[in-house]
Amino acid sequence: MDSSYLLLPPAARSFFSTRDSAMWDLNEYARHQGYAITIKRSNGKATYLHCDRSGDPDDRCSGGENARPAASSRCNCPFLAVLRVREHGQRLEFTVQHGNHNHLGSHPILHPTHRQYDIARVRPRIIGYFSLGMTALAIINLLRQEALRARIQAPCITPSDLRNLHQYTKRLFLGPKTSIQAVLTNLKDDWEIYWEMELGSDIISQAYFASKEGLRLLRRYPFMLWIDATYKTNRYHMPLVNIVGMAATKKTFFVACVFVSNERQESYDWVLDTLRDILDLQQIQVPETFFCDNCTALLTAIDQALPGTKGLLCYWHIMKNIEAKVCPILQRQVLLSHPDRDIRQVREDTMEKWKSAKSLLNTVIFALTVPEMERALESIC
Repeated sequence: MDSSYLLLPPAARSFFSTRDSAMWDLNEYARHQGYAITIKRSNGKATYLHCDRSGDPDDRCSGGENARPAASSRCNCPFLAVLRVREHGQRLEFTVQHGNHNHLGSHPILHPTHRQYDIARVRPRIIGYFSLGMTALAIINLLRQEALRARIQAPCITPSDLRNLHQYTKRLFLGPKTSIQAVLTNLKDDWEIYWEMELGSDIISQAYFASKEGLRLLRRYPFMLWIDATYKTNRYHMPLVNIVGMAATKKTFFVACVFVSNERQESYDWVLDTLRDILDLQQIQVPETFFCDNCTALLTAIDQALPGTKGLLCYWHIMKNIEAKVCPILQRQVLLSHPDRDIRQVREDTMEKWKSAKSLLNTVIFALTVPEMERALESIC
C-alpha cells in the first residue's frame, strides 16, 4: 500500500530510564492512535522498534476441509523507531526513523501487545478470581463491571488470554509435581488427608479431607452435622460429599469434604466410618443429629456407623420438595382466577403465593414453644 494513514507517532527525542518503561509509555500513546509498538531486534547499543503490523502477510488456514481461513494481520507497515543508549547507559533516547503507517487504526483488543499490558495491570485479581473457580467469561464480565463502577476504561482482554494465563500460572504452581501431589503437599498443614485406592492399581478411588480448624470447632460444637453431596466439581466426575457443622453464631463451618467414586452404600459407609475414626482419634463427642437429604444409602450408613446418632431430613430439602408439589397447585389457582394474564404474570403471582405459604410454614417450623406452634398451625388450617 502506498497511501499513508494519519496515525501519529510518539514524540521524537523522548528519554526513558529503562527499556520496559519506554515500551510501556510508548504503547500507552500508540493505544489511543490505534496501533501497537513491538521490538524488531536489539543489540547492546540500540533497540529497533516497529509496528505490530509490519512484516510480510502470512496467509494461513487452520486445517481441515471445512476449516475457516485465518489471515495474518501483518501488512508490511513501514513504521520504524529506535531506542539508543545515551549518557553511558543512564538513559535511552527514542527517535522515529519512519513515522508513517499503511493501515487504519484499530481497537486495542485486536493487538496482543495491548492485551498483555492490560492483563499485567489486573493479573493478581485475575489469578484470585480463578482460585475462586470463576470462568474466563465470568471474570471478564466482572472486570468490566468494576471498571464501570470506577468510571475507568475496562481492560481489553479475551477469554483465550485468560485461559492461557491460567494454564501458565498452573504450570508454575505445579512445577514437577502432578495435580494430586500438589494438592496433598499444599493441604497437609491445614487438613487431615486420607484416601483409598482401587485394588491392584495406583488409582485413588476416594479421598477424605478433614479440616483441622473445623475439627477444633466441632470439639466445641459437636451437636449437629449437615452432610450432602454435590456434583460437577472436578474433571473425574467424582461426587463431592460436604460435611459441615454449625457454631453458636448460626454460622456453618467445614468439617470435611470427601471425593467418592459414587453414591452407593459402600461409599457412604467409608465416609461415615472414616469420620467416626477421626472423631475417636481427636476425642470429639459423636454428634447427636445428622441432617441430610432423603438418600437411603446415606441414612443407612449413618445408622450403621453411628448408631446413637439420629438422621433427620434437612429443612432446605424438605422445603424444596414441598415447593415442587405446591407450586403447580398454586399456578392452577392463578390461571383459574385470572385466565387473561400472560405466563410471566402467572409465574410472578404463583411465586408470591408460595412466599406467603412458606412464611406461614416457617411460623410453625420455627415456633419456640408448643402452644405457639399450635396457634400457628391453627392459623394455617
